[in-house]
Amino acid sequence: MKRLRLFAALVTVVAVTILGCGRSAPDQAPANATVVRLTANSSLVPWLQKAIPEFNDQRLETSQGKPVFVELTAAESGQAVVDIASGGSAPTLWIPDTPVWTDVLAEQGNPAYQDDCASVARSPLVIAMWRPIAESLGWPGRSLGWLDIGSLAADPTAWAYYSGGQFGPSLRLGHTHPGLSSTGASTLLALVQAAQSKTQAVDANDIQQPIVKASVGAFEGAVSWFSNSTDTLGQAMRERGAGFLGAAVVYESTVIQYGSGDPSIVAVYPFEGTFMATFPACTNSEAEAAEIEAAQAFRTYLLSLDGQALALQAGLRPANPQAPVGAPLDAAHGVDLSQPEIVFDPPSVESVYAVQGLWQSARKSVNLVMLVDASGSMQGSKIEKVREAAVQFVEQMG
Repeated sequence: MKRLRLFAALVTVVAVTILGCGRSAPDQAPANATVVRLTANSSLVPWLQKAIPEFNDQRLETSQGKPVFVELTAAESGQAVVDIASGGSAPTLWIPDTPVWTDVLAEQGNPAYQDDCASVARSPLVIAMWRPIAESLGWPGRSLGWLDIGSLAADPTAWAYYSGGQFGPSLRLGHTHPGLSSTGASTLLALVQAAQSKTQAVDANDIQQPIVKASVGAFEGAVSWFSNSTDTLGQAMRERGAGFLGAAVVYESTVIQYGSGDPSIVAVYPFEGTFMATFPACTNSEAEAAEIEAAQAFRTYLLSLDGQALALQAGLRPANPQAPVGAPLDAAHGVDLSQPEIVFDPPSVESVYAVQGLWQSARKSVNLVMLVDASGSMQGSKIEKVREAAVQFVEQMG
């Protein structure tokens, strides 16, 4: 329960800003349909918003003759863990970023998503950077790494020297909230891997080493914005420009979604290595047999050539080895398919908890203002949930 409370404390402040906004608006399910309630990482939404209508339109039936209908809720992996572990509605099919989140949920008392999983897409964790900034640092001829970026961000003198002083007095960084989003936790774990010069998974003892604390502290000291999702981070970077964020840690697919423009945003693959999101689609073993059958049918569609083609259009690397790969996974979109050369081993549950604890001590102090949407669209249960979350947050803050 202590760990669940920690997770809830980490995500509550962000949840206040997104309550009521995560669910997509599906078409009406047929009256006799077997409904697959799908919770998926928000970085998959550009793919799933196309794939789900295509699948639903096929009117595929279960062995009992009932049509299968998929409904989507977007949730970051940490948020999904809290929602499910605290007794919320358990989805029929859950697609987190990586398998460790099913282990985190199991550690908190719900092992229902561990038995039947299959990767449906892939995307490496990268440092998204404005092309002119990357080129001023020697990219692509010079390899850049996690510790390079952290050092430049922490040292305005070094930043001015390498950037020529043309991009502001400091390198402003962004990543997602480590308690809410897998990319946030993976950012910190990647810093630990780099500081320890390890490709195999680090453990809780590694995370407590002084050099690790110094590296994470230097990086976090330059972070200007913690986003609630990778997609929101990419969108903000594009819309608000280099003066707002010079670099951000996102998935490669996010670079493709928001990288085009003048100037463009490119993917920097850290030379020390990085993590690969494998997006396991995991059925709920406690769901009814018909629902599991329907969820497996949808997962099969996602892995079909048609489903993988839609994933490619959204900037995701196919999980089906038979699926062809081409644009937008190309140099024109800031992508290098020969990268990453080094992929870190997946983390353990203990490492996720440890790095979240480290972040709590390493992050910068902030003045926090809570903004609550009190417009007419929030009437009823939405505003009540926001009020409850706000009270919980204030209580958690002490």
